[in-house]
Amino acid sequence: MVDFVFKKGLHPHFIKDDNLILSKGNTVFENKIAEDLIVAVGKYNSGIIQKFLALTEFGNRIGRLGFHSIQPFNDGLLGIQKGNIVFKKNHSRNFENVFSGFRGSRPLNVFADNKENWACFGEYFGNDKRDEVHVYDSVDGVSWNKCYTFPKEAIRHVHGIFADPYRKGYWCLTGDSDSESGLWFTSDRFKTLKKVLSGSQKARAVQIIPTKEGIIVPMDSPLERNYIHYIDLEDKIFTKLKSLPGSAFHATLSNNIYFVTTVTEPSDVNITDSAYVFASLNGVDWKCISVFKKDFIPIKYQGITRYTEVSITPGSNNSDYIFGYARSVKGGSGLIQWKKSEIIEFLSNSRF
Repeated sequence: MVDFVFKKGLHPHFIKDDNLILSKGNTVFENKIAEDLIVAVGKYNSGIIQKFLALTEFGNRIGRLGFHSIQPFNDGLLGIQKGNIVFKKNHSRNFENVFSGFRGSRPLNVFADNKENWACFGEYFGNDKRDEVHVYDSVDGVSWNKCYTFPKEAIRHVHGIFADPYRKGYWCLTGDSDSESGLWFTSDRFKTLKKVLSGSQKARAVQIIPTKEGIIVPMDSPLERNYIHYIDLEDKIFTKLKSLPGSAFHATLSNNIYFVTTVTEPSDVNITDSAYVFASLNGVDWKCISVFKKDFIPIKYQGITRYTEVSITPGSNNSDYIFGYARSVKGGSGLIQWKKSEIIEFLSNSRF
């Protein structure tokens, strides 16, 4: 396993070059890694009580408070708070609520393409009646409009939207049943949307990693054994790369290293009480680099206190480190920091 540094209470969200955006409660900071300098750059006003609860371990988790994501967009910072998409312009210190017209407490991700000046997200909510599901987009981070609607009974909800630089378009991931799980592709910002893969739990994913030849797709299923799959988009065949001990919620390419992480989503096939971090230098050969044990809360209550999970911080990372966030692990929740060189050495010298 690879050693790491853990800093409780800090939540890294995005890295650009060697500048790390992170939060603690409702306050946002920038960390200039090379200079080891952290400065406050903004805050979100949620009221005195929620502000206090967002700073506490269990208030943050149980209340789903604090920032769920933050990323640069349109000369500002775009974020997710419970029930709201929020935005802060660079000349301002305050995040403002800009959109709350979606169903569910929050989308799982908001995708922002700064080159195209375009951001979007899909609704994520229980949807037991299988109502229609909307996708919203924005060109400025402030005004949001409905750009696509999945018809009734087509899907349950949207897991995420992600860019594919090799095919010059965007993937939309949906769940949850075999017929609802799918990888959809749009090359024109949802003016049209094509279902590329569907029909099994193999196509049920929360995040993917596009490659030049295909797509790395880690499964997110409580119904079947989960695997990291590779999909050749010519023949649309799923190739198993690595068996996983649990559902995969996060998949990221950071600093030229591929990462997939699992969560403690309990089911008949997912029985682990730890979150696992897998890494690869080529996207084909995978090795577990770290295991994070669940905290002391019984696993049957984690629907309230949140799954134990680890996410890898996205962005254009060219620092000497890989950053991540561990939630509900033994010791609390906080920032993880690995040395890139030590991960590379471990993966290079390990038998797969």
